[in-house]
Amino acid sequence: MATLTMEHGKITCLLAFIVASTTVLSQNLVPNGGFEEVLECPDLQSQLDRTSHWFDPSEMGTPDYYHACGEPWYSVPDNTVGFQEPVDGQAYVGIFLWIYLLEDMREMIEVELLSTLQAGQCYRFRMHANLGDFSQKTTDDLGVFFSDSAFVTPTAEPPALQPHIALAPGTLLNKSDWTVLEGEYIASGGERYLMIGNYLLDAQTTLVEDTGGTGNFVYCHIDSVSLTPCGAIALGVEEEGTSIVAGPMPFQDRLDVRMERAPGGRYRVTDMQGRLGRIGEAAAAHVETSSWPVGPYVIEV
Repeated sequence: MATLTMEHGKITCLLAFIVASTTVLSQNLVPNGGFEEVLECPDLQSQLDRTSHWFDPSEMGTPDYYHACGEPWYSVPDNTVGFQEPVDGQAYVGIFLWIYLLEDMREMIEVELLSTLQAGQCYRFRMHANLGDFSQKTTDDLGVFFSDSAFVTPTAEPPALQPHIALAPGTLLNKSDWTVLEGEYIASGGERYLMIGNYLLDAQTTLVEDTGGTGNFVYCHIDSVSLTPCGAIALGVEEEGTSIVAGPMPFQDRLDVRMERAPGGRYRVTDMQGRLGRIGEAAAAHVETSSWPVGPYVIEV
């Protein structure tokens, strides 16, 4: 369905659609990716087991769980490492990526996927990370590793593994915003688990001073973790008169905005949660969208 309305000189085009193809609207293969499933409200540190599906691969690690229902130090958005609103919902988790005096000590989180990855298939990984307010340092060393079996270790040292997807060098975690870690992964086949953390030893880890912290560590909040088959849906917009915007839906891999009758106009694309995806000139605009997450979008022109 498409509608076009004129209000105070601004044309607003809202397009909503439902796609029947299950190969396009693929579910998130990460169960409880937002950590919203509460088994018990957290009241102490090291209680990752109070949210479903996720577990600690190290017998010595202490990942923390934060939820709005938790005790004050383990609630959301105020907690033991500072203040941070979730990406959405009421929960997130936290891990140490580096700690002074605890040589090569790492915390990781791991989860079993809802289905096994298929050989040769492209998958899109996406998650959000934020630097805890009390951290005196920050880093860009954060990544995800996919495996066919659960990784479990009796020590807290980083596993000798190379993450399949990691933050780009220089993409330092910060305290004010959520940093997006995303990328594509071509499966070897048989992968059923993913693990998140810092895979480098202390001597290899990038450390940059961050002002305002009181703890000599790098602490990271994690939220909104997803893994979906590659292939995105975008929308096409073409002006066909003064009151109708029409076009076949869904559009895939490219967004076309053609508003010749409104030269100099601008467009904005958001997802259904209101998160900004793209903004630009509306005249003869072509935006490649093959890497965008799957789902419906709203275009405002």
